[in-house]
Order: sequence, then C-alpha cells, then structure tokens
Amino acid sequence: MILNNHGNVLVIGTHSGIFHCDEIVATAILSLRYETEKEIKVLRSRDIKYLKDNCNILVDIGGEEFDHHQKGGNGKRINGISYASAGLVWKAFGKSLIMKKYGNIFDDNEINNIFNMMDENIIQKVDMEDNGVSNIVHDFSFINKFLPTWVDDNPDYDIEFMKVLNITKDILDSNIKNIVATYLGRKDFVNRVNNVLYRYKNMLIIPTQTYPWVDMSIEYNEISEDKIDFVVFPYPSGGFAIQCVPPSFENKFGQRIRLPKAWAGETKNLSKLSGVESAILCHKGLFFARAETLSDILLMGDIATYNNLLNKENNDMTRSR
Repeated sequence: MILNNHGNVLVIGTHSGIFHCDEIVATAILSLRYETEKEIKVLRSRDIKYLKDNCNILVDIGGEEFDHHQKGGNGKRINGISYASAGLVWKAFGKSLIMKKYGNIFDDNEINNIFNMMDENIIQKVDMEDNGVSNIVHDFSFINKFLPTWVDDNPDYDIEFMKVLNITKDILDSNIKNIVATYLGRKDFVNRVNNVLYRYKNMLIIPTQTYPWVDMSIEYNEISEDKIDFVVFPYPSGGFAIQCVPPSFENKFGQRIRLPKAWAGETKNLSKLSGVESAILCHKGLFFARAETLSDILLMGDIATYNNLLNKENNDMTRSR
C-alpha cells in the first residue's frame, strides 16, 4: 500500500519509542528491496495522521495492511502461525526482493520456493516472538540489546533504531544469500548424485567440506534405494577426508555406517591398523577420517563398508543360534 508518492524517496513510517524486532526486520526488507531505486527514509511517530501524510508506507502501526495490532490480528499462515509486521511485509515484498537479486538465475517456481524457505526458517520466528510465543531464538534476537536502559540519560531511540536497522539489513541480506546457496546446493546435489563422475559405490565425492550435504544426503536416502553412506571431500589443509552420513533428521549425530572400531582415535598407527598406506587419522567418534590420497580415502570407505557387512552377518548368526 503506497500512501503518498514521494518520487525517488521511499519514506517508511513506524511507531516511535521502544522498538522491536518485527518492525525493524520489516523496515529492513523494504530497504533492501528499494535501496537501489530510491532514497530510503524512516519516520518514527505515534501520530498516525502525521505518518500517513508524510510516508509512503506504514509498518507495525495504523491498523492497516502491514500492522497486526488490530482486533483479531492480521491473518495467519497455512501452518497457523500468525503474522506480525515482518511477515506481512515479507509476504508482500519478499518475492520481488528475491527476484531483484536473483531473478536472472531462478524461474518463478524457484523464487517461490526460496521465498517459502526464508519465511519458514527466518521470518516466522520473528513473528512468533512478537505475537507472544515464549523462548523463541532467532537471527535478530540481538536487536533488544540496542534498547536504551534505565541508566541512560536522555536516550535517543531513533538513533539506536537506525543503528540496528543497518546491522539487520546486512544480516537479512546474508540470510537470503545463505538460503539461496542452500537451494542451489540442493539442485546441484541431485545433479551430482545422478552423475557417476561424482559417485563411487556408496560414497559421494563433494567439492568442499562446506558443501551443504547433510540434509540433502538424508533426503536423498529417504527416496532412493541406492544409499549414500559416506561423503568424501578435499581437506583444507591437504589430502582428503571421509565423513559418515547420518541415518535421519532425528539422528543427525549418528551414522548409517560407522568406521571400524579399531581405528578410533588413531593417528600414527592408523596406516598399519587399517592397511591403508596414507591414512592420517580417525576421529574417536568413528565418523570422520583422513588420508593423503583420494584412492586411499575411498579404500577406507570400502573397508568400513565391508566391516559393517561382517558385523551384520555376525550379529545375524548370533541371533539365529
């Protein structure tokens, strides 16, 4: 809703006094959306007529499109989570913000998916907190730290608001970038899994340690008969590493297949114990190991897989007696 046309200036109005995460995040969304097109100004007041006369858009005040303080609130999501001003502004401007930044690489359906991921992972928590849900922690919880305290003489809430707004914009921009990276990673992950160049038996070779493989490998294993038990990647300080894939979202610290128990915590003796010439170390938790060469790290995966099969056979034989 545009109240007044101020040409090349976007004037955002919100309430004065104590500020909260939802109107700051809402203002940050609008700022990121329009800052390359318009000069952004923020007016803070409790005088609604003054704000309506001097602003393009009002957030968290006025009882209209981007406020949620009116009787009955201002709507709920399909999952039942009520909107606050952050969610209302994201609902109206989030897709166009993503399109502005990444429209050259995503189609409309993908923009919608990223929009929903941002809402589910970031924005909804801000709305929940502002609507009174307790014990909510989110990426913008730090905002309350900028509120003046009772020992501050003549606190200027407007100065603190603008200070924290700039930080919030940077974090929000990073949130969007990280969600986009995760989404691209999921697309890339499916392509790589389906490409034999990146697959060796039950191991997936990924480009870097920071590649977002955990959730994606769990999702892949849920729908595929051809399971991934390990990921392999170049280690930053040299050589290669192997890491066990978790069995489920509920057990992300577990392993579908553990590395052999005899390797636990070994370094100098690992080469002799494993029979792998360039083996460097194995974590005592049996979920991570390193070797100097790709062929040797793949061999360690083969040994772990064979060891797991032997253990299963022995357990089956024991139970059948």
